[in-house]
Amino acid sequence: MGRESKYCLDENHIKWSLVEGVITRKNKEDGPHDGQTLPVSEIKAIEKTQMHLVRRSALGKPVALIGLAILGLSLLLISVSWLAAAPGFVLGLLALVWGVKRIPAQTETIGAFRMVASVPNPDDWIMAGEVPEVEGFLDGVKAEMAAEAAKQPAQP
Repeated sequence: MGRESKYCLDENHIKWSLVEGVITRKNKEDGPHDGQTLPVSEIKAIEKTQMHLVRRSALGKPVALIGLAILGLSLLLISVSWLAAAPGFVLGLLALVWGVKRIPAQTETIGAFRMVASVPNPDDWIMAGEVPEVEGFLDGVKAEMAAEAAKQPAQP
């Protein structure tokens, strides 16, 4: 009987794989042969925890700047006709407000799972999200941990 293989992508966009009893963790910057590995035999427990996910809108600053530019053009058009400048002023104001609201980072607290092991940076081994994909992956890890425990002889 072969060992189970599992793959998943957590809510923090980290790729996790379990192949032949070894977990591999890869982030966006890792190359095809890079990443961190952790044998399942070194995991002592899996704890439920929480983590903070920080999200920034990539469009916040550009839309706010475009809104400012449209407002500037509207102010120039006021000298010609305030009627011609009104639609641009409204559009520029809406774009500015929308963009400014999205510039600050938004923090969200989500459920996560920590793999407790003796590793240099334990925060690297936290899986973000309580979604079926992550829970299915962790079920595979728990099955591997149980198989490892069954292999080892009982200590007196």
